[in-house]
Amino acid sequence: MPSLTLLVGLLPSALAASHLLLPPSVHLSRPVTTSSNSTLPAPTIVKGQAFDRFIQIWLENTDFATANSSAISLLNYYALTHPSQPNYIATAGGDFVGLPDDSSHDVPANISTIVDRLEAKSISWASYQENLASNTFTGSRYAQIVNYVSYCRKHSSTVGYKSVQNMPKHLAASTLPQWLFVTPNIVNDIHNTTIDFSGSWLNYWLTPMLAHANFNNNRTLVLLTFGENSSSSINKILYSSASGIF
Repeated sequence: MPSLTLLVGLLPSALAASHLLLPPSVHLSRPVTTSSNSTLPAPTIVKGQAFDRFIQIWLENTDFATANSSAISLLNYYALTHPSQPNYIATAGGDFVGLPDDSSHDVPANISTIVDRLEAKSISWASYQENLASNTFTGSRYAQIVNYVSYCRKHSSTVGYKSVQNMPKHLAASTLPQWLFVTPNIVNDIHNTTIDFSGSWLNYWLTPMLAHANFNNNRTLVLLTFGENSSSSINKILYSSASGIF
């Protein structure tokens, strides 16, 4: 599974220089490069009816009233349950299959996911998790920084499925797949910080990405949303915004 830093690596030096934005917290948020599996040729783009690329960026635990929108808001987008992991599992499989908690569970291989549908149509895909230990790591958490957990498996939509764990994820140089699921680390996704902190990180990471044709064009849909609301008692509407093709 590629690390989130691979996306940052797609920026050419000239573009990166024109968007020189510092991370909001150097000691917790600096990108740490892991190994890249960039060995496959660029995938053939399978044309969609409305868009050709779908990019999901998931953050954590924020109520709708706390967030603010600069794109269109999706007012009927709700979380399914609490805690985090079942919501992430459901976004890939359409159901959280009764998972009760954030422990590491392996969904049986006979349970299909969006990946099966994408593969059946030869549509390229990838899941990007910031500070993931390696492309084949399936552990519950990883401390990229000494004594501080950065990556949590419970915030991945695909790694919990046995049908997905053994598939190699490759990213060709300067080429992105058509379906992307992006999760920042547990600091940048608001879980252990604040929405202002995560907003600074989004400005640092997402702003230059949206200006890059390999990431965003008039056939790209970008969904920014949250895994669940901050209250554990009920499942409220989540802030979600979509941009890129409107």
